[in-house]
Amino acid sequence: MFNLEKALASWRRQFKHRRAFLAEDLDELERHLRDHIADLVAEGLEEKAAFRQAARALGASWEAEAEYRKVYWGKLSRKHRRLDEFLWRLVMRKNYLKIALRNLRRQKTYAFINVFGLAVGLATCLLIGAFIRHEASFDRFHPTADRVYRVYKTPQPTSMLGLTQALEDRFPEIEHATLVSRPWQQLLAREGESFFLEDVVYADSQFLDVFPFPLLRGNPREVLAGPGQMVLTRSTAHRFFGDEDPIGKTFMVENREEYTVVGVMEDVPSNAHFRFTALFSLDGRARQQRYNSAVQWNRFVGSYLYVLLDEHTRPEALETKIRAFEAEERKALPALSQEPQLRLQPLTSIHLHATDLTQDIAPQSDTRYLYLFSAIGLLILLIACVNYMNLATARSAERAKEVGVRKVIGAYRSQLINQFLSESMLLALLAVPLALALAYVALPLIAPLMERPLSLHLFEDGLLLAALGGGVVLIGLLAGSYPALFLSRFHPVRVLSSHGRSMGRGGLMLRRLLVIFQFTVAMVLFVATAVMIFQLDYIQNKRLGFDQEHVVSFSIPGALKESYETFKQELLRQPAVAEATSGAPPGIGWATAWTDMPADDGEEEWPLTLIEGDYSYLETLGIKLVAGRAFEPERSTDAEEAIILSEAAARRFNLPEDPTGQRVSFMWFDDVEVIGVVEDIHNTSLHEALVPMAIGLRAGANPRMLVRLRAGMMQDGLADVASVWQHFVPDRPFQFKFLNDQIGAQYQAEQKLMRLFTLFSGLAIFVACLGLFGLASFTAEARTKEIGIRKALGASVSSIITLLSTTFIKLVLVAFVVAAPLAYFAMQQWLQDFVYRIEISWPIFLMAGLAALGIALLTVSYQAVRAALANPVKALRYE
Repeated sequence: MFNLEKALASWRRQFKHRRAFLAEDLDELERHLRDHIADLVAEGLEEKAAFRQAARALGASWEAEAEYRKVYWGKLSRKHRRLDEFLWRLVMRKNYLKIALRNLRRQKTYAFINVFGLAVGLATCLLIGAFIRHEASFDRFHPTADRVYRVYKTPQPTSMLGLTQALEDRFPEIEHATLVSRPWQQLLAREGESFFLEDVVYADSQFLDVFPFPLLRGNPREVLAGPGQMVLTRSTAHRFFGDEDPIGKTFMVENREEYTVVGVMEDVPSNAHFRFTALFSLDGRARQQRYNSAVQWNRFVGSYLYVLLDEHTRPEALETKIRAFEAEERKALPALSQEPQLRLQPLTSIHLHATDLTQDIAPQSDTRYLYLFSAIGLLILLIACVNYMNLATARSAERAKEVGVRKVIGAYRSQLINQFLSESMLLALLAVPLALALAYVALPLIAPLMERPLSLHLFEDGLLLAALGGGVVLIGLLAGSYPALFLSRFHPVRVLSSHGRSMGRGGLMLRRLLVIFQFTVAMVLFVATAVMIFQLDYIQNKRLGFDQEHVVSFSIPGALKESYETFKQELLRQPAVAEATSGAPPGIGWATAWTDMPADDGEEEWPLTLIEGDYSYLETLGIKLVAGRAFEPERSTDAEEAIILSEAAARRFNLPEDPTGQRVSFMWFDDVEVIGVVEDIHNTSLHEALVPMAIGLRAGANPRMLVRLRAGMMQDGLADVASVWQHFVPDRPFQFKFLNDQIGAQYQAEQKLMRLFTLFSGLAIFVACLGLFGLASFTAEARTKEIGIRKALGASVSSIITLLSTTFIKLVLVAFVVAAPLAYFAMQQWLQDFVYRIEISWPIFLMAGLAALGIALLTVSYQAVRAALANPVKALRYE
C-alpha cells in the first residue's frame, strides 16, 4: 500500500547529501511538493499518481540543482555564509590531495612509472615544440617580411639573365628588387695573411632595401652601390678587427681584386632561410647581368631574385602580370616552351614550402616534418597517459573497498570522479619539474641532431608556458578520465563483499587493447627507422655511373691555370695519386650548363645537362664507355667538334643503338659529332630522376680539380697533394673536399630524420615498457597465491615464467600484426620522395618484430623470474 510519508522521505534523501541545497530551501521544496500533491488529489488523482506527477514536475535532483545554482551564491551572501562554503570546498580539495599523496606513498613503483613516463612524454613535447617554434619563425624577423617575395621557377629557382632589371622597369608595384648569389667560399688576404671566408654573398645595392638588416656602421643608401665594396656582419668584423673601426679597411679577394669595407651589419639570425658572413658588391660581368633589361629566357645567372612589393599590391595580381609578360616574350622564342614558368613565393614560406625545388639558395626544411614530429611527440605522451590508465584500472581492486565505503556514507559519483581526476592531475603536476629538468639536460644533445640552435625560455615565452599549463590539465583529464569513470561506477554492495578482488578484472579487455596500441606505435616508429637506414644505405652505395670513392675535389685558382699541365703532371708523380683531372664534379648537381631541348615527338621539352672536363676526365672518375671512344689529345678538333653522350641522352636524341658518328646540336654546340656513349650518370641526388647528360671537352684548367688517391694511402695522398699545392700556390691555403662526402651531404635531411626517428622510437618503446613492467608487477602480485600453489605442486621455474609472460607476448605479437601494414603504408609514402628506392621486404618487419618482442620479454621476465623464484611458503601466507 502506498505510503506518502515514506515516498517523501525517499524523495528528500536524494537531495539532502547535495551541498548545493540549504536546509531551509530543501524544506521549502518539500512544502511546495506537498501542496502540489494536495492540489492533484483534490482534482481526483490517486495519492500515488499525484506524487509521481508532482515529483516529475519538480524535476530530478541534478536538474533542480542546475537551476538552484543560479541563486545559490546570492543566498549564501545574504546569510554571510559565502566564506564557509568556500572553506568547505577547499577542505574537500585538501582531502582529495591527502588521499592522492597517501596512495602515491603506498605505491612507489606505480607512482614512479607514471610520473617518469609522463615526464619523458612532456619533455619530448617541449623539445619538439621548441623546434617547431623555431622552424615556423623563419624570416619573420624582417619588418617588411609580408611584402618580400622570391621570383622563381621550378625545379631550379635561379633567375634568368636580365630578368631583375626587366621586372623592375616594367612593374611599378615592385619597390625594390635584388639579385643574390648563393653563399659560397672566398679567399681573402690582408696584411700578408690568407684565409677562407665561408658563406660570402654577392648582391646589388638594393639588398638592404629588400632585406632590412640593421646597419651598425655605414650609409645604407651607399653601401654596395659601387664595385669593390663589402659589408661585414658584426661577428665577422670583430673576428678581423676586434674593437677597431673596420670602415675603410681593405681585403684582397681571390688574390686579384681589392674590396673595401663600407659597412657593418647585425649578424644574420639563425632563422633566416639563407645566412652569410659578408656581403660583396657586384663587379664587372655580374653588374651587366643585373642591370641589363634584355631577358635571356634560356640562360640562368645562378643567382636568386627577390622583390619588395608596394604596400597596396596584391601579389596574385602581380604574378598574373609577370606571367603574361613572360608568355609574350616567349612567343619570339619558338624553340622554348610557350608555357610561362615564373611564380611569386612569399619570403616566409620559403623555408618550409620549397620541397619541389632543387639547387636552392640554401638547404631548406619541409613542413611535413613538423606535422610528423608533432604527431610523434603527442603519441609518446599518449603512451605515458595509457600507462596511467592501465595501471589505475589494473589496481582497481585495491581502491574498490574505498569506493564502496565512501558511497555507503553518502559520496556521490561526481565527488569520486573529482577525486580520481585530482589524483591524475597531481601526477601530471609532479611530472612537470622532472620534464623540465629532462628537457634542459637533453637540449644540448638534441640540438645538434636537429641542426638548430634550440632554446627553452619557458618563463619568457608566454605561448610555451600556456601550452605547458594547458598540457598538464589535458593530460590529467585524458589520463584520469577512464579510471575515474571506471572506479566511480562500482556498486557498493558488490565491492564490500568478499569478491572485491574480482573487481581488478574489470577493464581487462581495454587494458589489453591499450597495450596493443602502445606497442603498435613503438613498432611503427621502429620499422620507419629501419626503412630509413636501409634507404640511406642504398642511395649512398648505389653506383651513380662513376666511381666516387677516394676522389678529392678542390678549386683551381686563376694563378694556377697557366701552369695547370705542369701542376697536374707533378701530382701524377706522387706515389699515392692514381689519377688527376679537372672538370665539373659529378653527382652533386654541378653543371657547366643546362638547357631544355624540344622533343621531336611532340612531347614536352626534356632537360639536358652539360659537364666539361679535360682529357682524363672519364678515366679519373671511372666513367665507363659503352660505345665509341674518349677525348684524345692527338685529335685537336675534339674540343670544338666532338661530344660524348650518356645512354639516356642518346635515346632522347633518337639516335641509333650505336650512335658514334652521328651529329647533334644543342646550346652552343652546333652540329657536333657524337664520338662516344657512356653509362648513365646521376648528376643530382636520387630524389630526382636521372637527367640526360652530355660531356664536353675543355682542355686545360677547369674550375675544379679532381684527384683520385690510391686505396689505403689516403693520408699520404693528401699530404702529397698539399705539398705540390704549396709549391705552385704558396699564397693560398689548400682546402679540399671528398667527393663522396659532398654527395652524402645531399641526404642530410634524411640522415637527420633517421637519427630523430631512432631517438623517438627508443623513447616510445621505453615508455611503453615502463607500463608493461608495471602491469607485469601487478599480474605477478595478483597471482601470488596461485604461483605458490603451483610451486607446491611441483611446477618448474620455467613454467611459471611462461605462465606470466605468455599473455604479454601475445599482446606484442598482435601489436606487430597491426603495426606492419601501418608502417608499410607510411614508409611507402615517404619513399615516394626518392626516384630510386628500396623495396620494403619482410626481413625489415621481422627484425622490428623480434626486437620489440625481445625488449618486451626482457621487461616482463624480471617480474616473472622474481615471482617464480619466490618462496612458496610466503606465497601461501599471502593475504
